[in-house]
Amino acid sequence: MRGYLLLAVAALLISGCSNFGERLSERATDTGGWISEQLSGTGKAKDPAELVEFEPQFKAEKILSKSLSDGVGRGYPKPVPAYYGEQVYVVDDRLRGVTAWNYQNRDRLWSTEFEQKIAAGVSVDETRVLVVSDNAELLSLNRQNGELLWQSQLTSEVVTPPVSNGEVIVITTTDGKLLGLDANNGQQKWMIEHEVPALSLRGNSLPLIIGDMVVKGFADGRMTAVETNTGYEQWETPVGLARGRSELDRIIDADSNPVADGGVIFASAYQGRVVAIGQNSGEVLWSRTLSSYSDIALDLFNIYLSDDQDTVWALDRRTGATYWKQDALNARRITAPAVVGDYLVVADFEGYLHWMDRDDGSFVARSRPSKTMTSSPLRVIDDQLHLMTDEGELIILAPPGGAAE
Repeated sequence: MRGYLLLAVAALLISGCSNFGERLSERATDTGGWISEQLSGTGKAKDPAELVEFEPQFKAEKILSKSLSDGVGRGYPKPVPAYYGEQVYVVDDRLRGVTAWNYQNRDRLWSTEFEQKIAAGVSVDETRVLVVSDNAELLSLNRQNGELLWQSQLTSEVVTPPVSNGEVIVITTTDGKLLGLDANNGQQKWMIEHEVPALSLRGNSLPLIIGDMVVKGFADGRMTAVETNTGYEQWETPVGLARGRSELDRIIDADSNPVADGGVIFASAYQGRVVAIGQNSGEVLWSRTLSSYSDIALDLFNIYLSDDQDTVWALDRRTGATYWKQDALNARRITAPAVVGDYLVVADFEGYLHWMDRDDGSFVARSRPSKTMTSSPLRVIDDQLHLMTDEGELIILAPPGGAAE
């Protein structure tokens, strides 16, 4: 999905210039790939590409379809669900509560309501469920029963779900701070701060915890790695490189969720680059000029992402060379891709799921399990595709050979 930026507009409110941000926010309900045109000043939005015809090779099997919440509404950011084992935790009751479900047997386990609205999604670790309210209060709930364990007041607005390794909770604020909090009581352990440019994508990418390291991309285009317990900076690497004269041209947010595998971190930046970074050294192993705020999916050979025009790319994970690209979905506001078995899947603004062959990017199937778009990231669990629509319906699909026994 476009990570947590989602569907090309999930959090595209411009900070630092309220009038322009309001205009972009109003356009967020328009169809098509309008972001680059708006940010480049042409003011022209593309019409979404027509669906191409092809001979489908299979029909994905629907394993589950169940309404779990009352939806996420039209505002941004859009809270996203969190998974732990067979449980899924969703924001409910018009953004004022959290409900836990067992998606295998469809049982509701517990539900907790709050006086204030939830602003920053849901996250979960082994013992607790975490949310942040719209008045910047971090709430920690018992994962088993939903009881409030503690609450901690933060100093700045938060639009990203917290991330926890069970000992330290890492939080990103909209004014460029990265906070490390004690998971037992919410007390601050450390803080680092990056300057937020005059204009930036008001995105909500997540920090990535890898062992004793936290990696986070910032609005200034830099990727920073710090020690989890102390906040000590281990390295910093530019992902976006500012070009052009205007503030719009120089927006370079590293706004996708970084992913790590085999000692390499993969990340991207809007109007910037896709990079492979050595996990321990921070050295750029390779880079490609490619504008994207899409989350990255990967397999043993390639990484997969969508650019700001909704072209899907497969890049060799060793060199960054193009393996294939699929541009038939331009301006369809697609999510970030997800690897499901032998296939790559994206969802678009009309609720279509586009299944592509991972070998060449050709379309092999098309599903429309809902006519509602999904702003939440596509999740893959046990080779089954999980998607949560904006109306709060959880849908689980499986390709051939991917259904549970």
